[in-house]
Amino acid sequence: TGVDEMPNISCFTGSKGQASVDMVLKPSGLYASEWPRGFDGVSSLRRLCLGGNDFVSLQDDIGQLYNLTWLDVKQCMKLRSVPILPPRLQYFNAHGCDSLENVANPLALLKLTEQARATFNFSNCDKLDQDARNSIISYTRRRSQLMLGALSRSNGVFAFEALTRTCFPGWEVPEWFSNRGSGSLLESQLPPHWCDSRFNGIALCAVILFPGYYEPRNRLLVNCNFEFKNEDGSSTHFSCTVGDWNQLSNTPHKTKSSHVFIGYTSWLDINKHGRYDEEGCFCTKCSLAFQVTDGTEKVLGCEVVECGFNLVYATVERENICWDAKTVVIPKRVKNVPGEDISYGNSRRGDDIQYKSYLGPTLQRDEIFLSERKSDALQNLRKSFESKKSDLSKNAGGEVTISSNHLNTPLEDSNTKIHDIWRSCTDQLNERQKNVFLDIACFFRSEDEYFIRSLLDSGDPDSIDDVSEVRDLAQKLLVTICDGRVEMNDPLYTFAKDLGSPEQLRLWKYKDILDKLRRKKDMEASNVRGIFLDMSEVMQIIAMERMTFINMRNLRYLKIYECCCPRKGNSDCKLQFPDGLDFPLKEVRYFHWLKYPLDELPQDFRPENIVDLRLPYSNVEHLWKGVKDTPRLKWVDLSHSSKLVNLSGLAKAESLQRLNVEGCTNLAELPVEMKHMKSLVYLNMRGCIRLRSLPTMDLISLRTLILSDCSNLKDFHVISESLESLHLDGTAIKGLPPTIQKLQRLLLLNLKNCKFLEYLPNSLGKLNSLEELILSGCSRLKNLPDVKHSMKHVQTLLIDGTGVDEMPNI
Repeated sequence: TGVDEMPNISCFTGSKGQASVDMVLKPSGLYASEWPRGFDGVSSLRRLCLGGNDFVSLQDDIGQLYNLTWLDVKQCMKLRSVPILPPRLQYFNAHGCDSLENVANPLALLKLTEQARATFNFSNCDKLDQDARNSIISYTRRRSQLMLGALSRSNGVFAFEALTRTCFPGWEVPEWFSNRGSGSLLESQLPPHWCDSRFNGIALCAVILFPGYYEPRNRLLVNCNFEFKNEDGSSTHFSCTVGDWNQLSNTPHKTKSSHVFIGYTSWLDINKHGRYDEEGCFCTKCSLAFQVTDGTEKVLGCEVVECGFNLVYATVERENICWDAKTVVIPKRVKNVPGEDISYGNSRRGDDIQYKSYLGPTLQRDEIFLSERKSDALQNLRKSFESKKSDLSKNAGGEVTISSNHLNTPLEDSNTKIHDIWRSCTDQLNERQKNVFLDIACFFRSEDEYFIRSLLDSGDPDSIDDVSEVRDLAQKLLVTICDGRVEMNDPLYTFAKDLGSPEQLRLWKYKDILDKLRRKKDMEASNVRGIFLDMSEVMQIIAMERMTFINMRNLRYLKIYECCCPRKGNSDCKLQFPDGLDFPLKEVRYFHWLKYPLDELPQDFRPENIVDLRLPYSNVEHLWKGVKDTPRLKWVDLSHSSKLVNLSGLAKAESLQRLNVEGCTNLAELPVEMKHMKSLVYLNMRGCIRLRSLPTMDLISLRTLILSDCSNLKDFHVISESLESLHLDGTAIKGLPPTIQKLQRLLLLNLKNCKFLEYLPNSLGKLNSLEELILSGCSRLKNLPDVKHSMKHVQTLLIDGTGVDEMPNI
C-alpha cells in the first residue's frame, strides 16, 4: 500500500460472538510519509501478516493481541528482535529474517487452549544468538508438556503429526535429548516401566543439512518412522511428521546451512498398538528412522546428520502457566445424540472445517418416502411404515396413509407392493401435478425449490397463496423439500422415470433424442415436453436441418450440455445448423445450450414464457434483433460468450434476478434500460475487459456486483445502495467515490490488485457493516482512511504491499 508506519491496533474489542480480524501487510516497494491513525483497537485480530516489510522490531505490546493465532513476518530482512508473542499463537513464521538476532524469553506466555498444535518457524534466521535458540527450545518444550498433559487427562489418542513444532538454524541436537546419535537411524534400549501413568509423549529432533538450493515439488516434510520391539519378537510400526515447510515457489528455494527440527508428539493409548504384560511395558527396544521427503518421495541432497528423542513425562510444576477459562481444553468424545451438532474447535468461514454429527434418518410427515437415500428401499419403507402404524386409504383431503399390513408379505413380492403404493399415490394426482412430478424426476431432481417452482408451478412462486404443484407433491409425500432443494429418493426416482407417458415425452437418452430430432414430421414430435441432450456422448459433428424443432410445439425444457466439460468450451458444439434454425416455440421455459453455434437466437424465437436462459461459451453477438417481451425471465447466463457485443435484447427483462456475462471480452457497455431491472440481485461482469464505465442507475435489489478484472474500467460509481458484495479487483480505478458511504449493507469490498488506486475516501470508515476489506497488491495506494468505526465488524483485512520500517505501538 505504500505506508511506512504500522497502525495502532491494540485496543479494539470486537462484537460478542464476532469472528476475529485478519490483516495482511506485504511489500510494495513504495514509501509514504505516514500511516493515518484510526486503526486504534483491533485486539480481536486473529491473523496478521507482516511478511516482507522493513520492520526493525515488533512493538513490545504485540503480546496484547489476545486472540491472535497466526503471525507471519517472513522475509522481514531488517527485523532484529521479537518481543513476547501472544499467548494463543498457533503459527509463527519468521523464515528468511536474515537480521533476526534475539527473541523474548519466554517466547510467549503459556496458555492452555483448545488447539493443541502449534508451529514456530525460524528457518534461515542465521543470526539468531544462542540465547534466542534456547528461548525457542524452552518455550516449545514447556508448551508441549502442557498440551501433552492436557491430552493425557482427556481421551488420549496418538497424533501422527507433531503437536508442537519448531525449526531454526543449528548443527546439533540439544543436550536435554537423552537419546542422541549421528545419522538418520537411532536405536535405543527402553528403560523398565517406561510407559507408566506419567508418560505423555515423545520429543523428536532431527538436524537436516540442506544443499545450497532445492526446489520442493510439494512441501518439505521431516518424518520419523518408529519401530517398537517387543520381548516376544513382534514389533509395532508407525510414523510421525516432526516438522515441515509449506512455502511453494516457482523458483529454486535457498536454504542456508543446516537446521534443527524439533517436534513433540503424543502416544497415549499405547496399548492400542500392542499389549502390556503383567509386570509392565511390553516394548523393550525402539528404532527411529528420520527422512526428508517432499510429500511423495525422498528429497535428494537433504541429509539427516543427527537425530534424537526423549520420553516426555508429566510434571507437577505448574508455575507461570496461564489457564484459559474461556475455552474447552480438549474436546472429549461424547456419544452422538440425534438432532444435536458436534463441532471440534472454533469454526471460521473459509479457514476451519466444522464437523457435524450425522443426524440419522428422521420420520417426519413429509419424509416417509425419503428417510434415506439407499438402494434398500424396502427396509427404509418398512421402518417408516411401521413407525406410522397407519392404514392405506384415501381420505377426504386426498392424502394417502399406509398400513403396516402391506409389509407382511414375502420379500419377493415387496417391490411389486411398493410400486402399487406409489402408483396409487400418482393416480390421485391431477394432470398438472403429475406433469410436475415427472418433470422433477426426469430433469430437475435436487434443484433449488424456488428455481423449480418458477419453472414448473402454474402459480406465482413469489406468492404464498398461489397454487403450487411442487408444494402439493411435498404434502402428498412424493417429494421432500430439504434445505431449500426438492429431493426424491432413489427408488421413487427410478419408478417415476419408468412411469412416463406417451402423451408427454421426456427425452434424456442420447439415441432416443437423435431419433426424434431426425423424425421431425412424426406426430410424436408434438408430444415432446423436454430434451436433455448430453453432447459428451456425441463423438462427431452432426448437421441438423433448419426445421428440426418446428413441430415440437409443446417443448418446455431444452438443455444441450456436456456433463464431462460443464465449464469450458474446448471445442465447438457438435450439433450444427448450417442453414440456420427455426424455433417458433412459445411454451419454452428453460433454454440451456452450451456452445450455442449461431450468432443470435432464431428470429422467430418467442421468449414470452422463458424463465431461465443459459448460453455459456456461445457464439452469440446479440440475443435477438430488436426488443422482445420477456416478462418471466429471471436468470440469464451468457458467460464466456466472447463475441457478445450488446445486451439490448434484455431491455424489457424487468423481472431479471441474475445476469452473468463473465468473460464476455467484447462487451463494452451495459444498456441504459437496465435501470428498470428492479429485481436484479446478482450482476457478474468479471473479465469484461472492454467495459469502461457503468450507466447511471439505481438497482434497488442488487446485492452482488462483480467487476473483477475489468481492466479498462477507470471510473466507478454506486449503482445500488443495497450492495453487500462489491468486487473491483483488477480494475483501473484510481479511487472510490465519496458516495461509497451509502453502502451501509456492504459486507465485502475487494480492491485486490487495483494497480492505479491512489487514494481511499475517509467515508470508507463509515461502512459500519463491512466485514472484509481486501487491498492486496494496490501498489500505488498512499493513504488509508480512518476505519476505526468499521473495524467493529471487520473479520478480514488484507493490506498487502507496505515498505514500513517500524512497527508502532499496539
